[in-house]
Amino acid sequence: MELILSSEEIIQENIRMSLENNTLVSLLNYPKTITTKKLRSYLNSDFIPNTINSKDILQNRNVNINNNEIDVLKGLTIRNSTLKYVPTDDNFYCGIVEENVATELYALEPVLILHYSLDYKWYYVQSYFYRGWLKKDDILLVNDEIFNNFINPKKFIIVIDKYITVLEQILHMGVKIPYLLEHNDYYEALIPNKDGFKITNIAKSGVNKGYLAYTADKVYQQALKYLNTTYRWGGTDNGIDCSLLIVNVFKTFGLYFPRDTAQQEKTIGINKINLKGKTSIEKKECLKILKTPYILYKPGHVLLGINEDTVIHAYGKAQKVIISKISNAYGDNLYPYLTSAINLFRKNSLHI
Repeated sequence: MELILSSEEIIQENIRMSLENNTLVSLLNYPKTITTKKLRSYLNSDFIPNTINSKDILQNRNVNINNNEIDVLKGLTIRNSTLKYVPTDDNFYCGIVEENVATELYALEPVLILHYSLDYKWYYVQSYFYRGWLKKDDILLVNDEIFNNFINPKKFIIVIDKYITVLEQILHMGVKIPYLLEHNDYYEALIPNKDGFKITNIAKSGVNKGYLAYTADKVYQQALKYLNTTYRWGGTDNGIDCSLLIVNVFKTFGLYFPRDTAQQEKTIGINKINLKGKTSIEKKECLKILKTPYILYKPGHVLLGINEDTVIHAYGKAQKVIISKISNAYGDNLYPYLTSAINLFRKNSLHI
């Protein structure tokens, strides 16, 4: 099966995306300290849900920092945890959307700790694609060596099932796990928990040694594992949203995409076809020349194209992951709203 991109080209794509999009952060190259001025600029520019009007909650962000420089600490998430815009357990809904949910961060995610809340129950963290507040108890502080090994391990497995269960913890598709030893049926790995690390056996089923080969058939296989998964804003409660589906699928090939649809649309892909201003008929003609898979965007939504008129996507209206026609996605014709088509192939990108 033809490679969409080679492993070397994937590395170059990750570099290109990180240079072009400032929401993607190199955790390995992050400064060891952060100035108070920089930290305040982050906190003051963060999204604050309109439904939050409690002064106590806003003050808990601990914006009035006195230190000139703050040491940046390093940690690993020890469980799946919801990253919040503001450090509180309270819920703030706008319709069905919980406005204070930025995203779910999965277990074993490396994060930089930039700050802490006034009540010291939350850390202000930077992941590779998002910044926000995580519960302090969901993070294990680690040294540089361990941290670096979870980002760039010499030997690792990657979860390729929708999820696996390890030590009663769900590890989702795309989670990378450094391992110590390989046996016939399992790997030995160090898994972080609140007390440190535990040597754990991980069955070979549901994981792959290293990244998957980046081919069209494997992209389809990975995406189809989410079929009928419940739609959840931010990917909470073991659900999935449209952009997180794209992130998780492509992580299994070693591609690290931005989290949000708008940032993905700006950044992903070798060549982008601008569909704005085109008629539905013209858009259909554009898609006919693209090899599959390709990625489609409309405002606030992303779809993975599996042929010229068929897509798989986590659709809020359906409240689950579906396969549908672009012309009939749960009763909706999406062609009029498509803004771009993203080509994933570097070479020979068009049908011949």
